[in-house]
Amino acid sequence: MKINIRTLFKVSSAIVAVFLIPLGSAQGGGDPASGYWQLNLGKSTVQGPAPRAERRVQTLENGMFNLTASGTGPDGKNYYTVYAGRTDGKDYPVSGHPLGDTFNLMPSGPTSYAAVIKSKGKVVRTAESFWSADGRTQTLTFYTHDETGKRSAASLMVYDRVDPLEGDWVLNLAKSTYQTTAPQRLAYSYRWKDDTLEFSSSGETPSGALILGRFNAKVDGREYPQTGLGGPSTVALTRDAKGMVVSTQRIDGRVNNVISRSFSADGNTMTLSAEVTRSDGSKARNVLVMDRAW
Repeated sequence: MKINIRTLFKVSSAIVAVFLIPLGSAQGGGDPASGYWQLNLGKSTVQGPAPRAERRVQTLENGMFNLTASGTGPDGKNYYTVYAGRTDGKDYPVSGHPLGDTFNLMPSGPTSYAAVIKSKGKVVRTAESFWSADGRTQTLTFYTHDETGKRSAASLMVYDRVDPLEGDWVLNLAKSTYQTTAPQRLAYSYRWKDDTLEFSSSGETPSGALILGRFNAKVDGREYPQTGLGGPSTVALTRDAKGMVVSTQRIDGRVNNVISRSFSADGNTMTLSAEVTRSDGSKARNVLVMDRAW
């Protein structure tokens, strides 16, 4: 099976991003067709260079499909695709797409959708997406159409549903506001291992002291050990009304920090609102803006 490598790269790195409709929410709330998805290269079949990473945020509400997709291609260049349109089989504009300028989507079965990408009215790509019964996996089969309309062999892309929190993040100090002393640099890493969130942090204070922290905790409201806060410290994780993780940190049994999180539409910016209680009981509020590190 052969597919034009240049064409396939374009599809795998951007076009694929506008073909899938998820089922079920990663956070357990909101519209069932909303979710955060990440390309699983190990499960995908790509004939030619594959993107290094791709993450997508998409929603389906009242027949309106919205998607933002971003990633890094095999050449190290980033891409960004945005689409908004109804699932009625009509053509709608798509921006940031390397092959087409319009997109249409419509149901093809109880657990699948079909999509068509066009360039100046001519079909350049057709695809059909399916999702697993548990709503955790999306599978896409797609085809390229040449100038004569001939269809290429199929390629397969697989996406896993992910929590938007998962990944590596770097502090954007210029966009952040601190009422306590701001770090010189700061990076966070979040990984899910089954139902346990593994967290680590690294950074540097203005004086050059290292910032190192770590915890492994379940989202069950119980206290788990956390290193790097100074003194015996713990963290308890819960979820807010939107399903986002909230952290409550304690030092010597005293709450010193409650952190809530929100994410940008494309899932690549995380804002942490930290309500700080100092040792003397005074309050402070820090707003950390962090960029996803690909």
